[in-house]
Amino acid sequence: MSALLAVFLLLQSADCSNKFDVTGRYANEDYGFEVTIPPGLTGHWNSAGCMKDGAACICMSDHGRIIPLGNHGWLEAYVGYMNIDGGDLPEKARDDYETFGIDDDEVTRVRQRFFRAARLGALPAVRFQVEYRRKGRTWIHEEIEARDEGIDFVLIYDVPKDAYAQHLGAFESLVQSWKRVPIEE
Repeated sequence: MSALLAVFLLLQSADCSNKFDVTGRYANEDYGFEVTIPPGLTGHWNSAGCMKDGAACICMSDHGRIIPLGNHGWLEAYVGYMNIDGGDLPEKARDDYETFGIDDDEVTRVRQRFFRAARLGALPAVRFQVEYRRKGRTWIHEEIEARDEGIDFVLIYDVPKDAYAQHLGAFESLVQSWKRVPIEE
C-alpha cells in the first residue's frame, strides 16, 4: 500500500482534532528532514488546522512542529517551499532579521543582536537573534534558516529574555539533532 493511501485511510478515521503530537524523533517525510524533540517536551502540529469533510479529515501538508516551553516561549522546526519571489537565502534571512516585528502591533521595540553564517546539519545556514519587547516583557527570538532544493528549513527559539539560558540547551539539542532525510514519494 502506498504511503499516500495509508495517510488517506488514517485521516478518514481521524477525528480532525489536529493532535499529531510527537515526542522523541520527529521525521517529516513531506519535506525531508528530521529532528529529535528534546526530552520532556512535545512537538505539536504547526500547520493550518484540519477540516472534517464527511467521513474524511482533510489536512494541509505537514510543515513541522511547534514545541511549547510552558510559560517560557517555544521552539519550532518549520519547513516550506521558498518564497515565490526567489532571492538567495542570506538575502531572505537578512530581510527576516531587519523587518522582525514590523507586522506585529504588540512588538514595541526590536534590537538586532547578531546575524552570522552557520550550519544546519550539512547545509549552509544563517543564524540571527533579535531582542524585542511585547506586552511590557523583553523576549529573545533566535532563528536558523537553511535552504536545499527550493525548500526553506527554519528552527526558531522564542523565549522571554529571563528564561533564555534556561531553555538554550533544548534549542541547541534540536539544532544538533536536525538532519536532511529523503522525501517520501
